[in-house]
Amino acid sequence: SDAEAVLLLKPDLAIVASYSKPEFVAQLEKASLPVVRLTRFGGLHSIYENIERLGSLVGEPTRASAMMEKMRAEIEKIRATIPTPPSSAGGRRLRVLSLDVTGNVAGRGSIFDSIIELAGAVNVAAEQGVEGFGTVSAEQVLVWNPDVIVVGGDPGEEPLFKTLKNRRILV
Repeated sequence: SDAEAVLLLKPDLAIVASYSKPEFVAQLEKASLPVVRLTRFGGLHSIYENIERLGSLVGEPTRASAMMEKMRAEIEKIRATIPTPPSSAGGRRLRVLSLDVTGNVAGRGSIFDSIIELAGAVNVAAEQGVEGFGTVSAEQVLVWNPDVIVVGGDPGEEPLFKTLKNRRILV
């Protein structure tokens, strides 16, 4: 959000999001810095679209394609390691909820949703009809009763494991 700090870095190109503040973008453009606005953030397919678009804009479509192929291959390697639910669980998939301290959840169409789907689990917020992002109460989380709750932390911090009513929660 600090255009002056960005301009001090003397970039050749600024990449901003559709939700970037208009004043911030206007300051970059006023300084004659080319600006690309990314508008798609709805899952892994959006990441691929953005890589393809940026590769084209910077004259590196072949490298962008190679990057996407490498990503796809890595995802397939990871998928191959994910065990199927045991028959004792009736084939039931693990139910996972992304939740932040303000009650925001990541629903259908989010990158979190794509990752959970790739892992063979169920995104509880998407299961409950949340599109994109939404806010829920603590009571609603209890009603939804996820098997796992994923919450954020600060980069570089050691993860803390906490137990809440016999559930392990990664903080």
